[in-house]
Amino acid sequence: MKETINLLTIRPEREQKKQEKKIAAVFSFVLIGIFLIFNLALFGIYFFLRSNAEQTIKTLEDQEVFIVKLSPLVQSYSSLEQKLAFLSGVWQKQIKMDQDLTYLQSLFKPFSLERVTIDKIGQSQLNLFLKTSSDLEAFLEKLKFEEKNNRITNLKIISTNRNEDTHDAYELSLIFKLVKP
Repeated sequence: MKETINLLTIRPEREQKKQEKKIAAVFSFVLIGIFLIFNLALFGIYFFLRSNAEQTIKTLEDQEVFIVKLSPLVQSYSSLEQKLAFLSGVWQKQIKMDQDLTYLQSLFKPFSLERVTIDKIGQSQLNLFLKTSSDLEAFLEKLKFEEKNNRITNLKIISTNRNEDTHDAYELSLIFKLVKP
């Protein structure tokens, strides 16, 4: 084994330059390492986002196909809903008309009702057959009472005819409007 002795004097500037080169090399390796790690992270994020975007696009396309398949069903339900709303309105009108007819029947109970017509605005036209003049008088008193109590309005007697077959019977036609309670 040989031993070597360096007889040259150590120069501080040289040692400082060596130290600076060493620090610069270490710093460069650290920067290159950070740069490589950063690039790897960016590529990882890119591939993750790309695969996630592809899955999202595929899911959206599947949903679009599903919506297109459901479109006729939605239209069918919409059409059915409109029809049911129309039928409900007709049913409500029928219930109201039944109530009006029940009221009219109670109003003309002892008399013979030949024809009843109720139009859209609630105006009623009646044709009655009354057997005697006292029935006619009682009916007119009943109408007067109903009009006074605001159950009917716009009362107009269209015609009063004495029946030719039985001279004591009367045919009466009138128009009035039922007041909504």
